[in-house]
Amino acid sequence: MTWRGPCILPTCFDQLRREGQAIAERAEALITLASGQGYPIWLGYGYLMRGWAHVDQGRVVTGTAELREAVAALQRTGLRTGWPYYLVLLVKACGLLGAVDEAFAIQADAIGVGRETGEHCWDAELYRLRGELLLQQVARDEVQAQAWFRRAIEVAHAQQAKSWELRAVMSLGCLLRDQGRRDEARQVVANTFGWFTEGFETADLQDARTLLDTLP
Repeated sequence: MTWRGPCILPTCFDQLRREGQAIAERAEALITLASGQGYPIWLGYGYLMRGWAHVDQGRVVTGTAELREAVAALQRTGLRTGWPYYLVLLVKACGLLGAVDEAFAIQADAIGVGRETGEHCWDAELYRLRGELLLQQVARDEVQAQAWFRRAIEVAHAQQAKSWELRAVMSLGCLLRDQGRRDEARQVVANTFGWFTEGFETADLQDARTLLDTLP
C-alpha cells in the first residue's frame, strides 16, 4: 500500500516553528488518512500533534490529556524511534499545566531513552526544559537551573543545533535578567541571535528580538 497525503515531517516542522494552526490542520488530515488506511503509528502521531496544537493554542488541559493518550498509544505499538521527541512535547505540556513532578519524571525518561537508542538530537532541549522546571518548583532553584541552561547551550553548540542553542540562551538570558544581570543577559542572547541571517519571522527569533529590545 502506498502512503499518500500529509507526511509527519511537515507537521514536526510546524511544531518546531510554533505554528499552532498549521499543526492542527496537518494533524487532522493525518488522523483522517491514518484511520482510513490502518496505520496505528501514524494515527498515534496525528493524535500527538493534535494534542500539541491544543496546548499551543492555549487549551492546555485538553491538549495535555490528548498528549498523554497519544504517548500511551504509541508506546503500545513498540515504537522507539523518535521517542525523546514525543516526550519533549509531554514535558512541555505538563510544565505549562503545572504538573511539575510528572514533567520531571518524563524528562528523565526521555534522557534515558535517548541513551538507549543513541538519539541525542533532543538532549539540549531536554536539558533546557529541566532548567525551566527547576524554576517552577515551589523551592525555586536558580543555581541548578542556570547550570542546566548552560549545559543545554554547550550541547547545542557542539551539535551545531542553533535553534536549540537559541532557546537555551533565551532561557538563560531571562534568568540573568531577572537576577539583575542585564548586561550579561544581553551578551548571552546577542551572541547566538547574531548568527542567524534568515527566519526572523519565526516565533523563537521574534521572542529573542523582543528580549534584546528590553535589555540595555
